[in-house]
Amino acid sequence: MKKYDVNIGVNRIEQRLINGRDKDITDDHLVAYRVSKEEILANWLKYIEKIIKAFFINTGKSFDEENLFQQPFEDQLWENIRTFIKNFIQLPLWKDRALASTIFSGKSNYDFWKHIFDTGNTAENVPVLAQPINYMEMIKK
Repeated sequence: MKKYDVNIGVNRIEQRLINGRDKDITDDHLVAYRVSKEEILANWLKYIEKIIKAFFINTGKSFDEENLFQQPFEDQLWENIRTFIKNFIQLPLWKDRALASTIFSGKSNYDFWKHIFDTGNTAENVPVLAQPINYMEMIKK
């Protein structure tokens, strides 16, 4: 699945996009770079946690919230997680190079991305997503 090209790295990717010096940056690399930024990763991993908890609750199985990732997952739960991630990385904002000078410029905090995922907009009401993240919808193929 190697979408991230170690030869390109992460050095000033957004600035290279802004300056039009991004011919060697593939969409797959850009997506991998953007979704793995700490403040973004921390927020979308919360949806993975919700997907796991919802699975256990909806199947009526008990689970240990304190050790959520130290218990066996059924194949269907793994499929739900995979489907969410596939759908998440397909969101248009990850490939949108024009967002390099706005949404992706500078270091954003965790709350910035939480707000975008929760509402679809920045705190200033600038649209980023067509709709807020609905993790239950995003586990559907």
